[in-house]
Amino acid sequence: MVHPGSTSTLPLIRGSCPTHLVLCHRAGMTHLDTVGEPIAVPSLNDVITLYEDIANACGAYRRPITAGIVLNTGHLDEAAAHRAIEDTAQATGRLTVDPIRQGADALIGPLMA
Repeated sequence: MVHPGSTSTLPLIRGSCPTHLVLCHRAGMTHLDTVGEPIAVPSLNDVITLYEDIANACGAYRRPITAGIVLNTGHLDEAAAHRAIEDTAQATGRLTVDPIRQGADALIGPLMA
């Protein structure tokens, strides 16, 4: 939703009427690379609120639950990846995993709740 070139995200979210969401983010990404001026990435809490608000459609649909965050840490060494995962979990209060490094099993429970 934040990227100016995103044209399919809104209809996918609205059309799927999600009950749960998983936010995907690249660890350390602060700006979107675009043609022209880079665009600052809002706080992940703000992004979560944006997606939940859009899916809720002003109360027309049940508000989805953001079950967790999957963090791409492939560009980081093991120690930096662990710190990024912990920092993201602390900053958002959400379960945060890198499914490539850690597997995605931890997300199953919250997604099924």
